[in-house]
Amino acid sequence: MKKLKSFTLDSPEFTNKRLDKALPVLFEGHTRSFYESLFDKELIKVNNKPAKKSYKLNFNDLVTVEIPAPVVPSLAKQKMDFDVIFEDEHLLVINKPAGLVVHPAPGHAENTLVNGLLYHCFIEQDQDDTLRPGIVHRLDKDTSGLIITCKTIQAHEALSQQFMNRQIKKSYLAICLGKVKEETIEAPIARHKNFRQKMAVSFTPNAKQATTIVQNLFYDHEITLAKLQIITGRTHQIRVHMQYRKTPVLGDSVYGYVNANTSFKTKRQYLHAYEISFTHPINHKPLHLKAPLAIDMQEFLNQRKIDPAIYS
Repeated sequence: MKKLKSFTLDSPEFTNKRLDKALPVLFEGHTRSFYESLFDKELIKVNNKPAKKSYKLNFNDLVTVEIPAPVVPSLAKQKMDFDVIFEDEHLLVINKPAGLVVHPAPGHAENTLVNGLLYHCFIEQDQDDTLRPGIVHRLDKDTSGLIITCKTIQAHEALSQQFMNRQIKKSYLAICLGKVKEETIEAPIARHKNFRQKMAVSFTPNAKQATTIVQNLFYDHEITLAKLQIITGRTHQIRVHMQYRKTPVLGDSVYGYVNANTSFKTKRQYLHAYEISFTHPINHKPLHLKAPLAIDMQEFLNQRKIDPAIYS
């Protein structure tokens, strides 16, 4: 059943404040991102007229919010064998295998990381995000490596803030085609203008800043083992930046080279979330975690006689 909430600004506290920033304070119980989803549906009104999120509030404005009836999905608990890197009462950090989808989505309701999390431990769920309990960031299905999940809402909110403030340091290992240049790539990213499922480097006004620090660990005249630190966290950022530099991640079926992927007999993109550093959201102790390289990438490097000491 939907709910209708209203509030009349009878104090100067919110005068000239943006509506989207004021809503979580005016109406507690939901996050800012939840309220943002209501603007497009015209469920947020000021003085009985649909409002934009950038609207600046005035004294005596009547703010009305229509909260839709929640759709509570049934998430199955499914047993999975996790490679646990760190766990306590607030956090669970795992080494995600390639091929595992992080959270349910249309057409993929089961056999996700979330299903496994719900079986493994109790996850305190936010009513605003019933499909992604515990998930604070994500990895592409075919990217392996470290992913942080949260068991409590308190931990989730604190870690989300660290991600937003770019206080979490993440590094990846990638096997790329060709010789990768050591550099800092500053190239904004936006939706591809023709293929909406892809991203692309773009210098249009709607593109978002994206920064990747690239280190060349080893080059053998065909491929490069690269270490990449992402300063921003844009969708497909590393894969897009490597394609932009014409040294795509080997095995990448979207941004890579088909002939090279076939020649090297790769079954997925050779990209691994290797290292992560952050502050524990509750006890505030520093955490620095590494995930052993995925077996398929390890075997590929072994075949090329690349010394593990280079990347361990």
